[in-house]
Amino acid sequence: MKCPHCGKQIADSSQFCEYCGNAVKNGDGNARTIWMMIVVLVLLVNAIVGVVLYKVLSKDPNPDPNLPRDTVYVERVVEKTSETQPIETKKSTSFNMTGTAAGYPCTIQFDFQTGQGRFTQNLENGRKVHRDLRMNSYENDWLVLDAYAGGNRVSRFRGTLDPQFNTYSGTITNNQGDAINFSVSQ
Repeated sequence: MKCPHCGKQIADSSQFCEYCGNAVKNGDGNARTIWMMIVVLVLLVNAIVGVVLYKVLSKDPNPDPNLPRDTVYVERVVEKTSETQPIETKKSTSFNMTGTAAGYPCTIQFDFQTGQGRFTQNLENGRKVHRDLRMNSYENDWLVLDAYAGGNRVSRFRGTLDPQFNTYSGTITNNQGDAINFSVSQ
């Protein structure tokens, strides 16, 4: 390369001109600067994506902060029905069933018109578990209910509900993926 100060030919790896003594920039400095800029840009993009994912995934399932902690935010899900059976026929029906969940007595009360219900389980030593229920979906006799405690979804009921609303049975899965069987009837 040529020295930018005196114009004489010098070695490409030189940092100083051997003729005039002035400092010269070699090509490696520019390449290093470009690589540093690329690394900083990649880290910045990763940080932005991380923040966005955190905001999206940590969204509160109960979006109304004015509701009391035990109130369930109901998001209605429209069921698919045939034209010969209007949606209001099943939506106006409610049930109150008793049975067992994980070997303990329980009760499920549910109203299709409001899409809400209540699960109560009697444990040993007189302890009781209460959960607010809201309908997630209902299609082809499969009823999915989300259970809430303190405004947070804690488990999901998945099971079959017979057309006459006499029995409902399936599994209850908590947020960690643990599942237990339940069965209730009128």
